[in-house]
Amino acid sequence: MNSGTGLQHPVRRRRHVSPPGPSGILAEEVRWTPAEREVFLLVTSRPELAEQALTAAAAAGAELVVERDVDSALGLWDGAKAVLLGADVMEVPIRRRGADVLLSGPLDEPPWDRAAGWGVERVVPLPEGLGWLAEFFGGMGSGPDGGHVLGVWGAVGGAGGSSLAAWLAGHAASDGLRTLLIGASAADTALKHALSAEELAGPGWDELTTNGGTVSPERLAEALPSVGGFSLLCRSGEASSGPGRLDPSVVEAARKVYELVVVDIPSGEAEEHAWWCDSVTVVAPLTLNAGLRAVEGLRRMAVTSTGLVARCPARQKPEAQDLAERLGIRLDGIMPEVRGATMAADEGLLLSLGRSRPVRRVTGDLLRNLGPRP
Repeated sequence: MNSGTGLQHPVRRRRHVSPPGPSGILAEEVRWTPAEREVFLLVTSRPELAEQALTAAAAAGAELVVERDVDSALGLWDGAKAVLLGADVMEVPIRRRGADVLLSGPLDEPPWDRAAGWGVERVVPLPEGLGWLAEFFGGMGSGPDGGHVLGVWGAVGGAGGSSLAAWLAGHAASDGLRTLLIGASAADTALKHALSAEELAGPGWDELTTNGGTVSPERLAEALPSVGGFSLLCRSGEASSGPGRLDPSVVEAARKVYELVVVDIPSGEAEEHAWWCDSVTVVAPLTLNAGLRAVEGLRRMAVTSTGLVARCPARQKPEAQDLAERLGIRLDGIMPEVRGATMAADEGLLLSLGRSRPVRRVTGDLLRNLGPRP
């Protein structure tokens, strides 16, 4: 790394931590490493998190340095390619770069509050997130070259989250964005039928499990069915023998080949799916139950960019703005009731309603809130 004077920084010593040995403790070894070589940094005293992260890094051909605590990590903190923290880390250094990923184990209470407070982009549960973690090490999956992943979450059943997700994907595709719509529900296969009365040939996400491996972005895009100008990925059907959840590696592969990935998040599964997303829009009517559900769901989401689409008439925009402020999120738009939506979905014509002026207004606002195109 150049110092600005044309001189190279001297070689420095770095502690590399190997996976747990037979004794079950972290073993240190000292190795000489060129100072300019980019490494990933993980701070944790938990052997099981270190071992899994080292395995993912090795699979990606990346170099990962593990430090036991924040104090011992300070020498590498600002120069690391990315900083990862274990769920055992309770504080971070001030006036330093932010961390990029928080890792949690199966017995941990998800550290959503710390992630939000520290501005961490991802909370990754292990071992479920090993595939995603390998992708992250291999290509910095959340880097600027990837597309944007937007989650649309209906705070309560019937809020209209799935319809809005479909209409948003259609609007983005009509604007020329390469777009993928993912139906994340394992129990509901109605989204595909709502979008097309004809059978859509192509794999479902239960057929794309990687078991910790990777998915080719190009092959994914070639294989998926298309409707309304965008690609579609849902569960194949009730009789499928595939896994009960969407593989995170599929989402990360999609990020690399699509400019916008819209994830239709089921009302009861926000915590499980939100950690893949760069931003989440909450769809909720102006009712007490929906407000309480939104508060609880947002509290457990490790997403720093969240917005509200209120299901109400335009005249209630002040009340919608008040709800957004109470939730501590921005107001993304107002979506009044769309007449005939249920019948259109039953006939495979849901996308046709996305061309109406009220729908285009809210989907246009959502796209503008995403910022400049990739």
